[in-house]
Amino acid sequence: MIKQKGKIWIEEDGTEVKISRVSPLEKLYEQIAQRIFKQATDLEARLSKFKAFMVEATEQVCRKYEETQKDTTELQGSHIFYSFDKSIKIETKVQIPWIFNEELIAKCKENFLSFVDSLSGEIGDVKVLKEVFINAFTKRGGKLDGKKIEDLFKYKKQIKNKDFQAMLKVVDEAKSKGETRVYFYVWEGKKVEEKMEYTPVQLNFSSLVLPEEEAVAKKS
Repeated sequence: MIKQKGKIWIEEDGTEVKISRVSPLEKLYEQIAQRIFKQATDLEARLSKFKAFMVEATEQVCRKYEETQKDTTELQGSHIFYSFDKSIKIETKVQIPWIFNEELIAKCKENFLSFVDSLSGEIGDVKVLKEVFINAFTKRGGKLDGKKIEDLFKYKKQIKNKDFQAMLKVVDEAKSKGETRVYFYVWEGKKVEEKMEYTPVQLNFSSLVLPEEEAVAKKS
């Protein structure tokens, strides 16, 4: 927040600047930045309050579900429930990402690729297998994709080779569970030709579509 002393504005290093020497563009920057910051912090507080409400509300639903239903396997990983007329859908999704020791994984990568190069056509489609291996060790956004690495274990029963089994063991030892993350989704349902179709209520700031953007999209 800008510090002022009368007609003096103070920069981040403490330098005092007369307001008469502040350019119109800098004044506009200051004005707009202050307005955006105020609304953003207010919204952050409201979202934090809303998230706390969502956590408590969905936990209440899960507790009642456990009390009244014999089969509670549906609560593992995620849970979906609806309003009485199915016009509202609420989803909670729990994800526990795998974290990998990248040094161990890097050592495995070359061994896996060398192994698949040595295979002949008797083990399925070698080309497809090599693609699975390459995808498993390719970073996305600077990180390894746990799901792609897990794909390697689909071949555990198919490929009995001792070297391959040993490599899978190293990969298994290289992984550990990360921090549990819970995601919340709210959907609005509308009946279209006797079937309910759901549109997400966007809680992700970047995914919001403004009316004018929607109008442009429809024209194109």
